Amino acid sequence: MEDQRTAHEESRDYKEVLDRIRSRQTPGHIQEALEDAIRNFQRDLSRLPTNLMELVQRRYLSELKPAPPGYAYSYNPVYGNVSVIPVTDDGQYRAPPAETNRAALNMSQPALPPPPESVQ
Repeated sequence: MEDQRTAHEESRDYKEVLDRIRSRQTPGHIQEALEDAIRNFQRDLSRLPTNLMELVQRRYLSELKPAPPGYAYSYNPVYGNVSVIPVTDDGQYRAPPAETNRAALNMSQPALPPPPESVQ
């Protein structure tokens, strides 16, 4: 009986540790996870998600957690660019100038595989 309690307590402690680690993720880590999910979505469905919640609905993310305090998600469904941007004190989303014209992750035109060799 004592072994069962110990196993249960250890699993609970492990879950608490994971929750603490996830809560300390930086905006950069969160953005990378979103970019990975968008890439996988596009690879599988040959299109970009219409919004970030579609990643959850189609199980590319287990959930879309709220952005860290002082930040908000910004997603462009045309190009597939996603950012975790700071929110100003007045509640406005203002992306830094380096982010406004960013096209480093333009997934609207993915690299296509080479054409199949013709059989003669």
